[in-house]
Amino acid sequence: MLAKLPVIIKLQLLAAACNSAGGILKLFLPLFFYEIYHFDFTIIAWLMGAYGAGCIVGAYFSGEIGRAHV
Repeated sequence: MLAKLPVIIKLQLLAAACNSAGGILKLFLPLFFYEIYHFDFTIIAWLMGAYGAGCIVGAYFSGEIGRAHV
């Protein structure tokens, strides 16, 4: 079935799969910090909170920058 699809569709499917894998990877990031870097849970909480805050601020400013003023 995939062999019949155009190349551009295959690339879009690959990009969507990579994006989903990145979302799932965030679930294991605290475990990585704990097991590999031996961070305390307080530090991990601050790191994940900073990541979340950065996502919110980035989404806000991308909307402000990209908004067309009509």
